[in-house]
Amino acid sequence: MPFRSTRALPMPRDAASRFLPWIVALMVFLAALALAAVMLLDASLDRWQADLTGTLTVQMPPLDEPAQTDTAVAQLVAFLQLTPGVESAEALSRDRLSALVAPWLGDTAEIAELPMPRLIDVRLRNGALVDLPALNAKVADIAPGATVDDHQVWLARLVRYARTLETTAIVVLGLVAGVWVITVLFVTLTRMSIHRAVIALLHLMGASDGYIAGQFQRHALRFGFGGGLIGVLMATAALLALDRAAADLATAILPVPRLSPEQWAALASLPIITALVAMLTARLTVLVQLKRMP
Repeated sequence: MPFRSTRALPMPRDAASRFLPWIVALMVFLAALALAAVMLLDASLDRWQADLTGTLTVQMPPLDEPAQTDTAVAQLVAFLQLTPGVESAEALSRDRLSALVAPWLGDTAEIAELPMPRLIDVRLRNGALVDLPALNAKVADIAPGATVDDHQVWLARLVRYARTLETTAIVVLGLVAGVWVITVLFVTLTRMSIHRAVIALLHLMGASDGYIAGQFQRHALRFGFGGGLIGVLMATAALLALDRAAADLATAILPVPRLSPEQWAALASLPIITALVAMLTARLTVLVQLKRMP
């Protein structure tokens, strides 16, 4: 006989059914935060590596007289510009040094009154190999006390730390996804146990396994999407609150959790993904269980 009703197998409206979307919302909330952390860390790593790869910084401590310091800096710049593998070398002006220390000392700090070292920004050619120990020794000969800071050393440590955080966030995301699949599995098995007699009757009346599975998958799709939407909205509110709190800071020392439009779109797709995973899990669970029934 044809079965056209989509509610031939009514789902119970018990307390568990009312709380289930909120459980889904909590899991999606955690998943959204973990996904946002992964995307933010990945974007930050790309930006750091693009900004610092192939760069060196020469630090020149201040001498007794400002004129002596300026002369030593000029000699270092001239030497560095002639060094093989160096594309450019530029001494940072006092205004740029003031901008660098402003987050810590304030905009009113007078750089001329502070014993700040002079900095030289060195850009290397693509693929250039520079003998850093020899370069450091030559720089020290020209200006005693001057040193070469290779950004790759601490950048590598920073990248390892950020990758560890990123891996942790991915593990959290995977655990949440696994818990979600297990939750749908057990909810579906519980529903089947409750409606076992009705399912047997539908079988006797000629209902196919696909028809019975459709009853469960529609229910899973509904509470998966509803709970996922709530979870994403909660995560969006949390991220916007963090963004606003960071914007209120007096300095820009701390990173701002600001997502791009593409990353926001990835978060917005979570309710759909959650609903589809719930639907497929429920359908496969029902079909497997029906094949085991006499």
